[in-house]
Amino acid sequence: SHAFEWMLLRADGEPRIVQVMITALQRGGRFLLHGSWHDITALKHAEAELRASRENLEREVVARTADLAQATDSLRERADEQQAIFDAATQAIILVERRRFTRWNRTAERLFGYDAAELQGQLTRIVYLDDESFDRVGREISEAAATSGEVRTEIEYRRKDGSTFWARPSARTPDRADPHSGLVALIEDITAERAAAEALRESLALRQAVLDTVGSGIVTSQGRAIMHCNRSVTALTGWQEQDLVGQDIGMMWADADAWRSLQPVIAETIARGETYEGEGQCRRKDGSGFWAHFTVRAIDPTDLNLGVVSVLDDITERRAAAEALREALALRQAILDTSTAG
Repeated sequence: SHAFEWMLLRADGEPRIVQVMITALQRGGRFLLHGSWHDITALKHAEAELRASRENLEREVVARTADLAQATDSLRERADEQQAIFDAATQAIILVERRRFTRWNRTAERLFGYDAAELQGQLTRIVYLDDESFDRVGREISEAAATSGEVRTEIEYRRKDGSTFWARPSARTPDRADPHSGLVALIEDITAERAAAEALRESLALRQAVLDTVGSGIVTSQGRAIMHCNRSVTALTGWQEQDLVGQDIGMMWADADAWRSLQPVIAETIARGETYEGEGQCRRKDGSGFWAHFTVRAIDPTDLNLGVVSVLDDITERRAAAEALREALALRQAILDTSTAG
């Protein structure tokens, strides 16, 4: 037998594909050929469509594979870029789930002294000084979830070597319903900031102690508004510092108009870097007056908006003594003149 495919043309001119089977037979000493065929046009069309579909699918697979590889490379590049940004951040960045470390950057490693592998999955309690501070921060996170979803505080942490440092963590939770399910925290080392603030506080306390031991009244003002005064001012005037702060410095003068008229002269003098010096009558809270010698000097002559410092001294007794001496001398002179005339 022999099989083959053959294309025929029907009477209407339509081509058809048939499968032909030729078989050799021997009958009565004669050799015969038996032929049979059946129409496989639909099958061949189906095979052609299947083949075309397979080829098209293969082309799509190749194209999608190339797209996927490109997307993977792009994602990898972006991940590398994000990791570089993550590690280059000057603030410590920590990711926490259920109060356990999941990821952090190199700044955090340097700040706490642990590498990422050491803290992976560890409870965050390891960097707190005690249970109380650990629990407090946990409560603040839960409370913040009910409002802004962000908590910001200051706390003292412990490094791997046992040393401590002050930090300002800012944490945000994306899921307010379950704030501890995920947390991103930025941690800023404020040790130097707190040390500077403490040094400033001590410096201001020392300055205040010095000012309060000085017998002269000292007033600092900006734009004529009183900013600060020492205890001698309250002793001289009867006003407490809280009564004076924010008030026009002219309120302490018996003749406010005379004080205002002096302002252009004072401003011109102190703008040259010189000290203005004068005398005037001041008033106390109870309305009584006293004579004062005062000096005024600018903090920075090139910018009077930074403020001025005024120093007051009560010279009432000195003026009274001078007046009494003047009167005594005048009386003595009158007596001498009368004696000479006699």
